[in-house]
Amino acid sequence: MDLKKIKALLGFLRELRAPIKLFTLLASIVLTIARRLLEQDQTPAVKVLRQSFLGRTSLQLPAGCTSPCLTECRDGSFAAAFAFAVVEDSRVINRICVVRSQNADDLAFAPRRPVYQTVLSPEQLTLTDTAFGLFLCWNNVGGRTFAAPQAFGKAVAESLRKSADEQRQAACADLGWHCAFVKSNGEASVRPRPLGISAAQPPVRLSNNELLFVTAENGKPVVTRCTLPGCDTQPVCTLALPQDDLVCLDAAVAKLKNGRIAAVLNLSGDLYYAFSDDLGVRWSRCQPMNIKASAPNLCVRSDGVTALSYLVPGRTLSLCARISPDGETDWSDERVVVATPAADFHRPLTAACGDAFLTVSRQRYCSDRQPSALLTRWTIEGTEETPEAVEAPKAEALSAAE
Repeated sequence: MDLKKIKALLGFLRELRAPIKLFTLLASIVLTIARRLLEQDQTPAVKVLRQSFLGRTSLQLPAGCTSPCLTECRDGSFAAAFAFAVVEDSRVINRICVVRSQNADDLAFAPRRPVYQTVLSPEQLTLTDTAFGLFLCWNNVGGRTFAAPQAFGKAVAESLRKSADEQRQAACADLGWHCAFVKSNGEASVRPRPLGISAAQPPVRLSNNELLFVTAENGKPVVTRCTLPGCDTQPVCTLALPQDDLVCLDAAVAKLKNGRIAAVLNLSGDLYYAFSDDLGVRWSRCQPMNIKASAPNLCVRSDGVTALSYLVPGRTLSLCARISPDGETDWSDERVVVATPAADFHRPLTAACGDAFLTVSRQRYCSDRQPSALLTRWTIEGTEETPEAVEAPKAEALSAAE
């Protein structure tokens, strides 16, 4: 083969290299999707009663939002909150909105009312119904600024950037966890108060003026009481870890129908269960649930049926759930509530909804490519008759709190 033919062959292969790389990438994507579908098919799904989008302004255009949360109120209504961003003066302005409805199915179309605005980014919102109004918690993290368009000119662009940076620096005092009370109609802006704990999961109501949090603080599960309406927090105890090398990453708490307080802890990627019979002062030993998951959330219906929802990293972060008739011993098989790629893997929250459950999880993309909050009302059929035991044994001898 002469030199000219060799050069021609090398040129042909060089031109063919890009399509080959593209084909390899497409093949990899197809194989990944097929693997995920096979993984999801191995786990049965819950019975979905209804799905809708939270904060949807029309049937075609859902509202882009982050960190959605919801709660069932004591009067039987439902409330939800989420944050969304708008662009003003080359900056990103984030607002927290609250929606409320007497019916869970109408929550998606209830009018949204802005109650808080900041140049920072509110994340990990939670709502709890109290005697003083809806108790809203969130974490302000660093915000972002937009670069001004070149059409403005260099002088105008620099002025806009400087103004945005100054306002952002002024807001840095508001970084961290905050809380506020939202009036029932959500029409008035809230007055944020600093909150000294990482309240990533909703608390439980101990009384009209006391809430109980179980939070992950510096790798330890810490129990804290919050007195209303002053929002003063006081540590109660620290749960003893079963092993010294375990780290608490997430924690969720709920009050069971029999009055016991139950806590689910994510210890280094494995879920553990613990109970308290004296309103959080002393706790049982943490027992493994043999579940590898993250972002656990506990929810108890009025009839005592308890739902444990969580994200499963091993199956591409699908949102799964198990239910128990009493929240103590017998848990159903794992079921998929929302499968990827629908969920955006932000911490999902579940609330009781009559004889079913209502879960909110952020959806990555919709028709307009904006992130939205997906509301899923679901139930598991037949679990009362044939519960599968995932042993979370009843409380053993109470150990002294650290």
